[in-house]
Amino acid sequence: MTFLEMKRGLIVNAAVVVGAVYDLEAFQQRAPGIVGQATKLIPNYPSNKSSALRERSAMDWPEKVNAPLLILHGGDDDEVPATEALAFATKLSNLKKPYELVVYANEVHEVANNRRDRDARIIEWFRRYAR
Repeated sequence: MTFLEMKRGLIVNAAVVVGAVYDLEAFQQRAPGIVGQATKLIPNYPSNKSSALRERSAMDWPEKVNAPLLILHGGDDDEVPATEALAFATKLSNLKKPYELVVYANEVHEVANNRRDRDARIIEWFRRYAR
C-alpha cells in the first residue's frame, strides 16, 4: 500500500517498508494461497491477472518512489527473499533516489526478533525527514 500510494502521487516526507513485496508475480509463484486471497480485492483481476499484478508491483516502477525510503528486511524471510529487497534498492540507487536498506541476518519476514532496533530505526527515519 505504501508503494501504491506513492505511485498515485501521495506526497509524503518519508516512507518505511518492512518485509515488503516488490514483485507480485514472483510472490504469486512463491505463495499462491496468500496472493489468491489478496487478488479478491483487486478490481478486474480475473480478466487482467498479469497486468493487475504488474500495476501493483513497485519493482516495475521504482521511479514512482517520491520520498526517502527506509527498507527493512529479514535475511531469512521465507515469504519475500532479501534478494528482492536488494534488487529494488539497486533500482532506486540507479535512479539516484534516497533510500537506506537494512537486512537483518537470521531474521524473519516482520523483523520480529529485532523489533527494538527496527522500531528505533523507523522512528529515527521519520524524525530525520519530518518537516
